[in-house]
Amino acid sequence: MPGNKMLRLKILCFLILSLISTNSFGQWIILREEVNEELLCMAKNIYFESGNQPLAGKLAVGFVTINRVVSSLFPESICDVIYQSEYYTNNIGEEAPVIGRCQFSWYCDGKSDKPTDSYTWLQALEISREILDFNVLDITSGIIDITEGSLWYHADYANPYWSQHLQKTVTIENHIFYK
Repeated sequence: MPGNKMLRLKILCFLILSLISTNSFGQWIILREEVNEELLCMAKNIYFESGNQPLAGKLAVGFVTINRVVSSLFPESICDVIYQSEYYTNNIGEEAPVIGRCQFSWYCDGKSDKPTDSYTWLQALEISREILDFNVLDITSGIIDITEGSLWYHADYANPYWSQHLQKTVTIENHIFYK
């Protein structure tokens, strides 16, 4: 019987934690809506690309993703932009991204794509929700694209060949943004 109580308590805690998040000020808030696929894709991208960054860095990754969606150079959905890659068929017959040939490095680095840091994941979900709740292309929406329309970025320790042909817009922490 004590095992059943513990299991019910764990389930209750999980359900409560799945309904709450924190905003950028660290205050607990109730999630406002169901999580959809586009939101999850955006949150994963923010989590893995900028989880160690301040709020500005997380927003910047979100804006690059949105900027790509509205650009004719990239696919037309958030998930398609994030999972754009070269693919191959692996030894068990599944399609997999070629390591190092993705638009966003976390997707094809050979590591797990499941978030492990709950706090950072909840932050990424909330930031994604805020970005997607507003029409980010409308300057009157209250959100300004701090990347100035950037479509690309890289870490400051990398020197990709394509960066020399683009206009640098901003540096946030160790990410350099371009358009």
